[in-house]
Parts: sequence; structure tokens; C-alpha cells
Amino acid sequence: MPKEANKVQYGLSNVHVGTVEIKDNAITFGTPTAYPGAVSLKLDPEGDTSPFYSDNVVYFTTSTNNGYTGELEMAYYYDWFSTQYIGLIESKEGLVVENSDANPKPMYLMFQFDGDESATKHILYNVLPSRPNIEGNTKEDKTDPSTTTIPITATPLKTEFGNIIKAKCPKTSAKYSTFFTSVPTVPEAAEIVQSEQFSEDEENV
Repeated sequence: MPKEANKVQYGLSNVHVGTVEIKDNAITFGTPTAYPGAVSLKLDPEGDTSPFYSDNVVYFTTSTNNGYTGELEMAYYYDWFSTQYIGLIESKEGLVVENSDANPKPMYLMFQFDGDESATKHILYNVLPSRPNIEGNTKEDKTDPSTTTIPITATPLKTEFGNIIKAKCPKTSAKYSTFFTSVPTVPEAAEIVQSEQFSEDEENV
């Protein structure tokens, strides 16, 4: 096991969001914005597995990966997030207005989970947030803050690298130190050095 590999995972933090624009098959990512107050994140995989039977056995199996659906629980639902990504509109008087015709806007979602060796960072490339539930409690002998849970759907983003959904950034990555401060980029395919070396060895036999 590599020296910086984690054995356990815990602690959600460093949630960041940014815009995703697709025009003429060109993808433009915006600068990450910190969204403080991370509480929890739950992602459920979406897709199907279909077995094909022949000779009384499972002869072949196909599977589809449609991304994830889940919930992002945050300590507070900020106006800047609701206007930027949910589609609410700020009026001339300073009101933040929810319009029935408004549509959420795609975003990317960055976050990290702590571990015993290093905090692994993650990005979901194409996320569509939905309106959260509205909840509040009266103040009693003690104050228990109400959190906001935002439903999210992460779907594949078509790129030259393929239909990408998410990526994990371990501490060994060259992007680790600037992960939350620099604009994301589409991953680049790694060079297959091993296969080239294998071909040369075959020629020398």
C-alpha cells in the first residue's frame, strides 16, 4: 500500500461550487467558490445492470452508469447560491424572489473527506441542484440550528476524455495543492508507456 493511502475515511469539509457552461461542444468551468458549513453528503449511484442468459447461464452482462442522485446538507442556504444556481432572482428592492419559471443551473461540486493519512479531494463535474426543503424550529431552552438539505443530481459530462462524472484527487496528484483555488480542467489521458515498452521488448526477442 502506498505511504499516503488512507485506511479510513471521515469528515466532510471544504465544499466548493462553480459554474459549468457548455456552448458549441466547448466546456467552460468557472472559478471555485467556497460554500462554508458542510454537514453531510449522500450520493446514490444511478444505473442498471442487465444480464443476458444463454446456455442456461448468465452469458453476458451490460451495465449503465448514469451518475448519482443525492443530498448535500449545509448549515445555511445562502442567497448567493440560490440566485446563482437555483434560479432565484434579486429584485430592485433587494428581495430574493422565487419564480415558478426559473430553472436551476448546472454546477460542479468539490469537497474533501479526511482520512488517517491525507484528506482526499473530490469533484463532481456536472451537478444540477434542486430547491431545498424549508424547515425551522422554535427556540426552546437550547438552540439547535436547522440545516438545509439540497437535492442534487450528478450526470455524465461529455468530454474528449469520455463521459466523465467524478474524479478523486489524492495527495500524490499534481493538482492537489491548487484543487480548491484553480479552475477545473477536463482530465487528460495518461500516456501508455508500459505498452510501448512491451512492444520494444517483443521486437528484441
